[in-house]
Amino acid sequence: MPIREKYFTIDEWAEHFQVKRTLVRDSIRRGMLEIKRGKKKLHGLRIRYINIETEGPKFKEYLTYLREKAMETESPKVPPPEYPLDTTKPSEVFDQARRQGMSLHQAKAMKEVFLAKRAKLNYESALGSLVQIADLMASWEEIGVTIQKSLLAIPDRTSQLVASESSPQKCHEIILREVRYTLQNLATDLANMAKSKEQEAGKDEDED
Repeated sequence: MPIREKYFTIDEWAEHFQVKRTLVRDSIRRGMLEIKRGKKKLHGLRIRYINIETEGPKFKEYLTYLREKAMETESPKVPPPEYPLDTTKPSEVFDQARRQGMSLHQAKAMKEVFLAKRAKLNYESALGSLVQIADLMASWEEIGVTIQKSLLAIPDRTSQLVASESSPQKCHEIILREVRYTLQNLATDLANMAKSKEQEAGKDEDED
């Protein structure tokens, strides 16, 4: 118990705040606590006192600072855990950080980092989808033009041959032969087109 209601000795101060006496003395030496020499003597020595009313609030703030500093220093230097960006809720990141012993400020920072990563992922996903759709549309447009040119070339190649034949069967054979020839060439052109697209995609990945 303190000798007086609001005045504490170093030992009483350490017991009251549940800290070591060395911390109290160090706080006095650093100017965090002001200690005064009282008029009352104990065993022939003038006793030094700390005023709980004036020094108590400051010392509590100093203890809070020391504990947060110790927590940051003692925290293992490991990268923060990675959370699934598509299934994890931001509140789960905050709660997990607090359970791991992080301060309120650190937990909020973890949550903000998670939200930033999710926003980046959503943006990149949307941008990637738009690029894929645009590439697909361009590819189909190119295929359509190739098919159109191949089909339109059939009459030019077969008109004179068909005109010189009087037999319907012969005309059918000529037209069928040209259609098959056109389809074979078209298949080859489309295969070469697909191969060219794959090579361009591989080249882009190498450059990235």
